[in-house]
Amino acid sequence: MVASDAGYVEESYLRRVTRAHQRLHSATEEVSSQFAAANSLHRVDLEALLAVMNAEQAGSPLTPGQLGSAVHLSSAATTGLIDRLEKAGHLERRRDAVDRRRVHLHYADHAMRMAEGFFRPLGEVTTDLMRQYTPEQLDLILGYLDKAADGMSAHADRLRGGEATE
Repeated sequence: MVASDAGYVEESYLRRVTRAHQRLHSATEEVSSQFAAANSLHRVDLEALLAVMNAEQAGSPLTPGQLGSAVHLSSAATTGLIDRLEKAGHLERRRDAVDRRRVHLHYADHAMRMAEGFFRPLGEVTTDLMRQYTPEQLDLILGYLDKAADGMSAHADRLRGGEATE
């Protein structure tokens, strides 16, 4: 039994899950590093582009201030980041149709196509893997991954806030 009503998790499962997280993280970092190197990007550039892409796909593009908050940069550093990504053709600034004073950030179409080409083989591997599971199993996996990501984000927020953990 993995878990009981009391919330107990056998140590062997905890070790295996921790190791699987570490392996996935290391592989993800390696792929991200390869993409960054192929496109002359810095780590924060990747974080910014991912934040812009996710916000855009969710239907609410980021403003420069929101991007700065997302990647934890000052206003001046965020401006430099946006300028660099725009000059390299990865990012576009677009004025809001309703409030022309407001600017939204968008992943440039050709840069998105380039990223899609780079990551397409990984998407195919993921799709093939997902075909091995029932919808119910995928819901369980997604629930776990969402909660694990939320827990990691909360821990990062605590660390950024200066809270020591033991």
